[in-house]
Amino acid sequence: MVGNVYATDPGNYRAQKFDPSGNFLGAFGSIGQGQGQFITGPYGLAVDAAGNIYASDLTGTVQKFDGSSGRFLAKWENTGATRLIAVDNNSNILIRDDTTRSIVRYRQP
Repeated sequence: MVGNVYATDPGNYRAQKFDPSGNFLGAFGSIGQGQGQFITGPYGLAVDAAGNIYASDLTGTVQKFDGSSGRFLAKWENTGATRLIAVDNNSNILIRDDTTRSIVRYRQP
């Protein structure tokens, strides 16, 4: 997975995965409110050390996907609307809450 590139595709409610040469490898996400679905977004993406993908949207939802398969793993709601997300070395999720104009850290269970 090292070297792959992930890009948001909010117009199609998904994230896309490309290899280092730019070849399309797959996509994950769809429109809706369920697991692995987005209503607004995704807009922000982050990758942790294990290769998991975190996608944020403008409804304040962050979702976690397996980086190799795109399989949905977890969902957090009411985190704050954001286009910026990061994951630190301890797998804490850091988001910029656009509403409160602050950085918020969430610890994973």
